[in-house]
Amino acid sequence: MNKNTNTNIMNADNKTFLFNHDSQETAYIIESYPYGRERTKKAIWIETNKKGEQREVYCTLNPKSNRWNNAKKSTYADAIYLYKDHSNNDFIKSYHFSFRYSNEEIKKYYDFIRENNLPISDKQKSTMKYVVQLYTATALNYTYNGYKPETLIKARQTVKENMKAIKENDFDNLFNGIQELPPQDIPETEQESPFRSTVYKGIENIMQGKAEPQPIKKDSIQVQIMNKNINTIEELNALLQQPEEPETIEPETPENPTREELSTATGLSTEQLRNYNRGKADSDRPQPEEPEQYNDHQKQQFTETQEPEVYAEEIYNMESLNLFN
Repeated sequence: MNKNTNTNIMNADNKTFLFNHDSQETAYIIESYPYGRERTKKAIWIETNKKGEQREVYCTLNPKSNRWNNAKKSTYADAIYLYKDHSNNDFIKSYHFSFRYSNEEIKKYYDFIRENNLPISDKQKSTMKYVVQLYTATALNYTYNGYKPETLIKARQTVKENMKAIKENDFDNLFNGIQELPPQDIPETEQESPFRSTVYKGIENIMQGKAEPQPIKKDSIQVQIMNKNINTIEELNALLQQPEEPETIEPETPENPTREELSTATGLSTEQLRNYNRGKADSDRPQPEEPEQYNDHQKQQFTETQEPEVYAEEIYNMESLNLFN
């Protein structure tokens, strides 16, 4: 099964597209196909499921029994087109298009289909338009941190206008009126991580022993613009004029904490800390005693009995820290 999905070599030169081969009964038949030391027939067709997804199917004719072998099937794609490649001994090849990557890739498929008058079903059209809408609506979800606040407002307005254009366009004019987003104006090494737990400084910085990511104490302006649906400069100015909330700094655990300092840092009472130090939970359940001598079966029983009773003693050994001297 010769599959061609590279959009860089998508062209219709020296090709004849093959249509209406949608079942084994209507399959395209290759009359002379290698079968071991012999030659036989090969049938190729395109199978379509209820969702409109397609896969390429082929099978060969057993020359000894004169029966068709079991069919071989490719994975599903959103659209598949068979063609005869005249520049390569008339080999039968195919284009497999997936509308799941980016609007740029989908635009290449869209133009190729329309320029060559290739058939496309209503379900395939609906899938393509839906994915274009999806990628347009989420265009800033992972790139907003590369914009300064004023530029991010313009980018959000562009997304809004693009969504309106796609909704109003029919399939023949699907990409009409879609504008490109403004370029990012914050260098990548200065962008805040969209995961909000660190400030992105670049993986190269960490590998070179430079500044590591720093904790974010509060949402950045960009995050607030996205979360609060800020769409105009006036709304942005009102956001910037709001008083800043005081940062909440969590208490740090000292290197050699006292009982009171550890209680403050962990939120546990001193009695709870004592219980943890003894290997107990909040209750006073007794610990099983390990037998002095035991065989493998007894050892397994002892381990299964003891395991639920082992607590923070393995994590915190208070006595080794000299906390209660």
